[in-house]
Amino acid sequence: MYTFYREIYPVGQGGFAFECFEDYTVVFDCGSITSPTRVSLYIDGLKAKIKNPIDRLYISHFDKDHVNSIKELIQKVGVKEAVIPYVPKLYHVVYDVYTRGAYSAIRAALDIVTIIELQQDDIIYKNSVWEWIAKPMLSVADWNNLNKHFYNNSIDLSRLTDPVYVESLKVIINKCFKKAFTNSGPNSKGLIMLSQTINGQEILNQITINGVIKSVKSTATLYTGDANLLNKQNVSEV
Repeated sequence: MYTFYREIYPVGQGGFAFECFEDYTVVFDCGSITSPTRVSLYIDGLKAKIKNPIDRLYISHFDKDHVNSIKELIQKVGVKEAVIPYVPKLYHVVYDVYTRGAYSAIRAALDIVTIIELQQDDIIYKNSVWEWIAKPMLSVADWNNLNKHFYNNSIDLSRLTDPVYVESLKVIINKCFKKAFTNSGPNSKGLIMLSQTINGQEILNQITINGVIKSVKSTATLYTGDANLLNKQNVSEV
């Protein structure tokens, strides 16, 4: 019987989870606003636990509480590949201002990592026993909707790549984000990931939550970041 291991770390406001099947390792988000020191301890624990870099890092969105320890994870443990939500190049500067510099900081940290930017298609990685299915909830229509709000607020779309211009309008730009994506911003439509055993396979799952190890025959986990799955419009796009 195969063994699958999952650890969901209690990091307060933020997110950090680790999974391992055989020698294949996965992390979903890595950050915390309330307990960054605790995240560092968990990263040190991972470094001692696994021999090779993380095979795949999934990033739900770019708010600091979900990504501010990724640079440390890369430096201490290593990451081979990162799956991130696609942000059109036109909006890189705008999105960086909206995330208060987190987007550019993470892109810089991922410079030595192979990056997969998901647009509207699923990405599935699986072997004969386990699979990870990632889905970006942001669509081209969402970015076009944001464009309309920029236009209605007299923002010059041809200057969206100018950091000085964008910074001078950050209050208006943030309001446009909220109008386009609700008060939660684009976080409510971040990348989600389903981790599950393939039907018909026998597997022993070891799950650690808050330091308590439990063994169960089968379980699946849907990682959502801050995605709002209660919104019917969001769910219809999955």
